[in-house]
Amino acid sequence: MSLALPGLRRREARHSADGQLRATQRQLAACQAGNAAQLNWRKAADVYFEQLLADRADVYAAWQQATQRAAEAEMVAVCAQADLDDMTAERDQLAAENTALRAQLANAQALTVPAAHRDIDPDDQPTDPIGVRVTTLWDALNAHGPVIPVAPIAMVPGDADPAGIPSSVARSTAGEVA
Repeated sequence: MSLALPGLRRREARHSADGQLRATQRQLAACQAGNAAQLNWRKAADVYFEQLLADRADVYAAWQQATQRAAEAEMVAVCAQADLDDMTAERDQLAAENTALRAQLANAQALTVPAAHRDIDPDDQPTDPIGVRVTTLWDALNAHGPVIPVAPIAMVPGDADPAGIPSSVARSTAGEVA
């Protein structure tokens, strides 16, 4: 009679040919699976490395293009600075020439003859030689006497007569008028 307990298997002999063959087949399958995983990793690494090389080539090309554009921009800046220097020099030369021409024009149009000796056009109305006296308003007012300052008069609403004139103002105006 044999005793069969659930969950217990019968063990195979450790050193039997069939057992060794099955163990070798399991080891071979595990090695093949490991090799396949390593090959997949290797393929992924190769693809990643190729992508890195392609990215490196793109970065190098972009760097060369940026260097070329920087050189072109520097050349444009140098040419613009040269043009600016030329235009500044030309502007300075034209300003000096303009100043000289203005001075020459002012000298050519200058009145150097005194008023008494000038040739006067009969249609003009000269002021000085004939006797028309031209003066400023202040000179004309001072010629007839001093200007008397007038103090403001305080008015009471509804009152017809001026009220509140300070006595100093009343005395000064009364003394000057009389």
